[in-house]
Amino acid sequence: MKQHLIEIEALLRKYEHVYHANLAMTLRDAEEREPGAGLRQLDSDEWWGDSDSVAAIDLAITGGFTPEARRDAATFRRLLTELYQVMVDHDLHNEKGEIMAAQFRKWLVSQV
Repeated sequence: MKQHLIEIEALLRKYEHVYHANLAMTLRDAEEREPGAGLRQLDSDEWWGDSDSVAAIDLAITGGFTPEARRDAATFRRLLTELYQVMVDHDLHNEKGEIMAAQFRKWLVSQV
């Protein structure tokens, strides 16, 4: 989980999503201080909720649809999908997160 958050934070900073990058950093720090605390923060609307959530960010759009931005967007979606699976593995279920992760899996398979 720590490595996922490091990579997510780096991608968000690369595309100037500073607030959301700070959420990733804060979550990582919380998990390091108290195992399970980060997972509880991850199970939130800030991560999976509405159009202002971390999961709603499309790095391809932010990056102007360049080949690099599209690759970064796919990596970002993969990392979020894997992070959601960590939640599920710890018996945390977020309805919005489940929908987002399912959509990301479809996009990754179709290489969107």
